[in-house]
Amino acid sequence: MKLSNKESAKPRGSGKKSASRGVRLANFVQNIGLVKKLQGWGRGYSPWPVQFGLGCCMTEGAAAMACRFDTERFGILPLFGPRQCDVLMISGVVTKKMLPRLIRVYEQMPDPKYVICFGQCPTSGGAFWDSYSMVFDIEKYVPVDVFVPACPPKPEDLVRGFMLLEEKIKNHETEWDKRHRTSSK
Repeated sequence: MKLSNKESAKPRGSGKKSASRGVRLANFVQNIGLVKKLQGWGRGYSPWPVQFGLGCCMTEGAAAMACRFDTERFGILPLFGPRQCDVLMISGVVTKKMLPRLIRVYEQMPDPKYVICFGQCPTSGGAFWDSYSMVFDIEKYVPVDVFVPACPPKPEDLVRGFMLLEEKIKNHETEWDKRHRTSSK
């Protein structure tokens, strides 16, 4: 029996109907209380940051990831590729020229994704508050979960910011959860 091109091209069960059924099932399972707690627990104890260091605060961020403060005991494993990470660490001056690159790195990260903004420059402008090329409101472009202010922040402050982010992840109070949990209901 010979099949036409239309019949052979579509495997059985493919199409919008089965795909939407899978999405509905995944949304249903993710909204079960025990599953949500397990997801929050697993994600909360394993944030993997990608470092988007634009200035002097990143030296403190690197010191926080080093052996003295040992962030790996909290499950924080710094990586350098955005496609494997779920936390974006923004530090330093974000200029209008760097903003599209920052947004591209954020968009390349898989869901769920979280953002820690540390240092005085990305939070409120810092020493460059009157610059013509400075982007002041980062939250318009990238949803920020935790701000760690100081110039530069100590490594202990950055570790404390990660602990705050871990609590937000476990309790499903992050910006990503606020946007996606309400839209799936």
